[in-house]
Amino acid sequence: MEAITWLPLMFLILCSVRGEFLPNIGAHLMNCMESDREALIDFKNGLHDPANRLSSWKGSNCCHWWGINCENTTGAVIAVDLRQYLDASCDDIWERSSLFVDNLKWLTGLVSLKHLVMNEVNLSMVGSYWIRQLNKLPSLTELHLSSCRLFGSIPPPTFLNLTSIIILDLSVNQFLPKVLDCLVNVSSLVTLDMSNNWLDGRIPLDFSELPNLQFLYLGASGLSESCHQMLGGQWEKIQVLDFGGNDLHGKLPSSIGNMTFLSHLDLSNNSVDSGIPSSIGKLCNFISLDVSRNYINETLPKFLEGIEICLSRNPFPILQSFDLLDNYLVGNLPEWLGHIENLVELDLSFNYLNGQIPAFFGSFQNLSRGPLPSLQYLDLSDNYLVASFGSLQNLSRRPLLNLQFLDLSNNQLVGKLPERLAQLENLVDLDLSNNSLYGPIATSFGILQQNLTIMGLGENELNGTLPESLGQLSDLEYFDVSFNKLTGIVTEAHFLKLKKLGHLDLSSNSFTLDVNSNWVLPFQVSFLGMGSCHLGPSFSTWLKSQKYVEHLDFSNASFSGSVPDCSNNFSGSVPIPSGSFYLLDLSKNKFSSNIPNKWNITGGTFVFLSIANNQINGEIPAWIGNIVPGLEVFDLSNNNLIGSNPSSIGNCSGLAALDLSNNHLSGTIPTFLGQLSGLKSLHLNDNKFHGQLPSSFQNLSSLETLSLGNNRLNGSIPPWIGSIQILDLVENQLTGSIPASFGHFNAMLQAQIINRYLWYGAASIYQNAAYGKNTNGYIGSMEFGNYYESFVVNMKGQLLRYTKTLSLVTMIDLSGNNLSGDLPIEMTNLLGLVVLNLSRNRFTGHIPKSISKMKQLSSLDLSRNGFFGAIPSWSSYVDNLGWVTSLVSLEHLVMIE
Repeated sequence: MEAITWLPLMFLILCSVRGEFLPNIGAHLMNCMESDREALIDFKNGLHDPANRLSSWKGSNCCHWWGINCENTTGAVIAVDLRQYLDASCDDIWERSSLFVDNLKWLTGLVSLKHLVMNEVNLSMVGSYWIRQLNKLPSLTELHLSSCRLFGSIPPPTFLNLTSIIILDLSVNQFLPKVLDCLVNVSSLVTLDMSNNWLDGRIPLDFSELPNLQFLYLGASGLSESCHQMLGGQWEKIQVLDFGGNDLHGKLPSSIGNMTFLSHLDLSNNSVDSGIPSSIGKLCNFISLDVSRNYINETLPKFLEGIEICLSRNPFPILQSFDLLDNYLVGNLPEWLGHIENLVELDLSFNYLNGQIPAFFGSFQNLSRGPLPSLQYLDLSDNYLVASFGSLQNLSRRPLLNLQFLDLSNNQLVGKLPERLAQLENLVDLDLSNNSLYGPIATSFGILQQNLTIMGLGENELNGTLPESLGQLSDLEYFDVSFNKLTGIVTEAHFLKLKKLGHLDLSSNSFTLDVNSNWVLPFQVSFLGMGSCHLGPSFSTWLKSQKYVEHLDFSNASFSGSVPDCSNNFSGSVPIPSGSFYLLDLSKNKFSSNIPNKWNITGGTFVFLSIANNQINGEIPAWIGNIVPGLEVFDLSNNNLIGSNPSSIGNCSGLAALDLSNNHLSGTIPTFLGQLSGLKSLHLNDNKFHGQLPSSFQNLSSLETLSLGNNRLNGSIPPWIGSIQILDLVENQLTGSIPASFGHFNAMLQAQIINRYLWYGAASIYQNAAYGKNTNGYIGSMEFGNYYESFVVNMKGQLLRYTKTLSLVTMIDLSGNNLSGDLPIEMTNLLGLVVLNLSRNRFTGHIPKSISKMKQLSSLDLSRNGFFGAIPSWSSYVDNLGWVTSLVSLEHLVMIE
């Protein structure tokens, strides 16, 4: 979420502490002291400043120089503030980094100096002598040396003479831990900023005892401390505590409620666990609370302590930002959240909250202003919240009319999409994707929502047609209605005023595009998802105008004929624009003929290419791996391809999924595939490959699925030890015995109890691009262009296709080969194995008794082999294998119970 803008408030606070910023107009009547002027000239002459930023420092009266402030009566320089010349707003970062001085001796000439601001000036050549010069400034009260490349430590406290310092900013340097030990004795400190340093180690607890300390910034400095120890001190006047990005750990103490002046608390990106104490209700001056990205794993307190001491007798009367995103919160949302009347931003996303979305998000009609009247940002996404039609209707009642950002995606919302949401006239960002909402998209969305820039409704159960009024949303940049049940005709009117649209996803619906052949789109998209829309049978010329497409999904779009040549010379085929390119999906159409020999793809990172489930023939182009070396997913399955694997595929070092199954490919399986160390899914099944399995496959330590069934492979099976979860070598001509290493497949040693969707693809890259969720960009599921693993398993004599729950299945199928020898006893170590099929081979010997330990086995087929002796007892788990006798040849076996 965007940070609450409280910096202006801090600026005013610091102004009140300092009292002066710009040159004192009254001091212009005085001439500056000559010694001070000479000291400043020494500084200017010693400053390496290629841009000559201090060129205005001319004349005899330095009190007139910008950034210089003089005392009214004596003309002594009391402030040097170079922010307006050297601050971080400078466009040229390299020019800023070239500003440096090699000594600070000139400072000793400014004996009356109170305020010094030199942020961004490189002081690395000064070394530790900077502190010695500052010791000679007895009146110094404010010092800013942020981003000055200072490093190391500072002298022990006995050498420090900073007894008058009030504001000290040494942030973004490379100070070492002992610096903090020196500073805990500076009792005059009101503000200390040591954030973004190398302070690895413990936080001195004495900071809490400093009598005047009000503002403490120690974020992102590698510090570690117990929350109980760090926050349990006195902290008599503390207003701002920033410990974000460190390693504070443990439970928040209830004594935190005693920091009655506390206005801002940042504990983000730490290791805080347990719950939020109810004593925070005593913090009547709270403006911002950020405990995001921690390990909070309890419910939010149902009641708050001490709210009666606040003047309004409501919780947190001036709180504006409440951020607990990315924790492990559970339970329901408490009622007191609805009484924070000045709350602007509420982010509880990425937790485990459940229950109903509370009624206070819009239904407290008995309150004069209604609950949460100031709320602008509400993110409850990625939880387990539920809501019926009625509670969703409440979201659009009058108390939330200031709402600009609403994200309830990835929950369990059920009901009709409320038309009243369209009445939130200030709404800019709406994401309700990945729920179970149904019903039509109301026409009023396009009439009332004129500020809307993001509209995410994908992965629901919406039906009806797409209202033409959506074409009036002139500010819309992101539009996603993918994976719904929408139907109807989409015309030019649906896009009439969408000149800013950059992300359009209509995929996995039943739309038919009906536009003029010479239609020119009014927008330029980078993401174009139109899978399962009726676009064919041939490509339309309207695509010619799109120059910046990075994601193009035309799968299952009723195209037929030749495969597009993907050249920029547009002649009836889809063009591949220049620049960055991530995905091309032309699967599930009726393309025929060969893959074109040349594609004019330049630049970018092409990570996903699928022309699967078509009717293409000919060979895989030899150049394919040279022109797209960044591929992560390459899928040409279910076609009529012939020939062999081109060696250029070996250049695709980041390949995660390669699927060439169900073609007519031949030759040997190339050894270079064993060099693709990141390969997780390899499907070469149902082809005409022959020869031996490459020994280089032993290098595929990340491989999860290997399917080489229904080929003509021969020879022995090389030893493997890795993470294989699905191994299919069925219907080949393999010989020899099963390697003992098969008993060490990591994924099969214990039961798979956590279901994870096995998919590989480009989503992670795309999220880091311009449309990342928690940036000033677009939102949505972003799970585009993924190869979703799917496999047909022979389970208890039935062929079952597993997709979403495949991660719970572990399988070894070696059936239909010429394998021989004993069943290795090591295989009985695979306690998580679910399916084992060794049928139709030449195995002999006894079935190991220890096979009875394999209690996850749901399907075992040892039939049509030469096993003899006693059948191990299955009585301990007969429910799983009660049918085993129908699959095991019993000619030489005796069942023993």
